[in-house]
Amino acid sequence: MSAETALQIIEPAFVRNFQCIGAACPSNCCHSWNISLDKKAFKAMRKSSDSTIKNLSRRHFKRNDSGTLNPQAYGTILLDGDGHCPMLDGAGLCEVHKRLGEEALSVTCQQYPRMPLYFGNRLELSLSLSCPAAAAEILYNPEAMMLSQVTESPAYRRYFTPSGTSAAQLPLWADLLRDFSFEVMLLPDHSLSEKLFILGLSYHQIDQHLDNPIQVELLLAKNRRHILDGTLKRSFQALPQLEGHRWKIFVPQVLNITSDMRKLRDVTARLLPSDARFLAFQTPLIRQLSQGLGTEDADLGTLATSLQAAGDSGRVARVFDELIARAREQVITPYFSQYPQVLLNYLLYQLYHNQFLLGSGKRPIQFFQVLMVDLLVIEGYLAGLALEEGSLNRESVTGLFAAYAKKRQHGRGFVDEVEQILKRASTDPLAAVFGLLA
Repeated sequence: MSAETALQIIEPAFVRNFQCIGAACPSNCCHSWNISLDKKAFKAMRKSSDSTIKNLSRRHFKRNDSGTLNPQAYGTILLDGDGHCPMLDGAGLCEVHKRLGEEALSVTCQQYPRMPLYFGNRLELSLSLSCPAAAAEILYNPEAMMLSQVTESPAYRRYFTPSGTSAAQLPLWADLLRDFSFEVMLLPDHSLSEKLFILGLSYHQIDQHLDNPIQVELLLAKNRRHILDGTLKRSFQALPQLEGHRWKIFVPQVLNITSDMRKLRDVTARLLPSDARFLAFQTPLIRQLSQGLGTEDADLGTLATSLQAAGDSGRVARVFDELIARAREQVITPYFSQYPQVLLNYLLYQLYHNQFLLGSGKRPIQFFQVLMVDLLVIEGYLAGLALEEGSLNRESVTGLFAAYAKKRQHGRGFVDEVEQILKRASTDPLAAVFGLLA
């Protein structure tokens, strides 16, 4: 379906308010990943009358083998030895934008972090959380998730490449479930943990009925009644406390998403800037764990392996739980009580932006599992920052969410690995994921 036939364009406030901060960005979009070139931009810069652009493009642009088949991925910019785009000048500004203007940029560079997403007949405009400026707007603006229907938006141009789920691909239950999920997240008298429990339980209950939207609707209606009569609140309160459970899931997931970085460090290769930034958010947690265990600083993999070999893997799990509890009491809970929109906006954004992972062929319960593990990893890193600094601030919180999103979105097999980690942590995957709520 083309953008012209989309029945509606939906624009959240976070998209409308977004502004690139350019050279002031702590982790800009011009490093650490493959930058695709569309055919028009590739050829125009190769033939540019500007000698600087022409010479740079001839040295650093590579035509893809499949370029003739996909004009949007005609070529790639080869990053320099530090992982940066070679089209940047000494001040970190783009030579193409500076010399030729925005229209000369590739579609990829013009579009990011903007992400138009089909959700049935709606074209829903979004931003990637991996952009620090976008993350700040998404997380901290209390009205970030206010949605408006528009006929056009500066955030969308007709030559941008939408993704998402087309009308032909969208299951009949998708609208029902997302409306229900938004309702739950906006309940005024439930904690975030209670809301997540309701979502997870509902996604589990409908999992065997996704081919029957009427049954899905009936199950959701039943849970609406159980929200009103307090049944689901009582069910949440009956969840057991699972000591050491978080660590069983946290450490393999962190090792999973950092495996490529640890291999590079083992051979003393240079890390990409985004990887170095991500590891910088991990360092405070490692120091706090090491202090609690009375050991020397080590990466999480070494720490877990050495304690397991010594038959003392339970001790690090207990220290991790104590660290989380202390960070919550001293810093995290007071901070997010002051800024309640941060976590609420993050969860609403995940529901809006990721569309239950339908584009990856996943089911709502799998989306929920990923969401819960993401929250666990983020809280673990926040705990390290909170205890090390004695406080949290907008810059550190935004930076962590953006760095994690940037690393996560390029992690291959992430969703499938989450399922395996939960299965290894408990014989009951549902109990494994609900154990993260207690």
